[in-house]
Amino acid sequence: MVSKDTIRYRCPITHIPTKDNVRVSMDIGINFHIGRPELMNHEDNDKDLKKFFYNFGPNRLEELMSESVDEEIRTFCKQIKVAKIRDIKTELTASMKQQLTERFAPYGVYIESFTIMNVILPRDLREYLMFTTNYDVYLQKQVKQQCNKMLILNNNENKKILQLKRDNIQKLMTCQHDIDVEEIQLI
Repeated sequence: MVSKDTIRYRCPITHIPTKDNVRVSMDIGINFHIGRPELMNHEDNDKDLKKFFYNFGPNRLEELMSESVDEEIRTFCKQIKVAKIRDIKTELTASMKQQLTERFAPYGVYIESFTIMNVILPRDLREYLMFTTNYDVYLQKQVKQQCNKMLILNNNENKKILQLKRDNIQKLMTCQHDIDVEEIQLI
């Protein structure tokens, strides 16, 4: 008896070396069907089911799928640096789905989706990256505070300069007025 539902296969892979030789772990999820879902009540679907059971079987499927995913992920990750390993999910999932579909279709197994559910970095690296991020945020906060203080100082200085200019203009006007009054009295 074969399930017509989608079968979910979870494949955790540990200690995957990256280009800069950092070991990461990934949780992989694969959804697949035994037989083509669009042909569930068709004779061709029976052929796919027979291919699966006579040539492959559930035990070999698990073994081959685990090994295939492990090999492909390791090969792909060896080309990527650890800083970019979390950014490659969509690129990797598309290519892996295609490769697995090509590999398993002759056996009556059709891959529906391939997902990388989680990428786990080593603990010390995660802590270092978290510290670095926190420090960057702290530095950005300090820069903003310094810019704010500088802006306040500039504003206060501009106020003082403006007040001095006003005082000077007022004194100049007062002096001019006194000169005019003296000239009038002399006449």
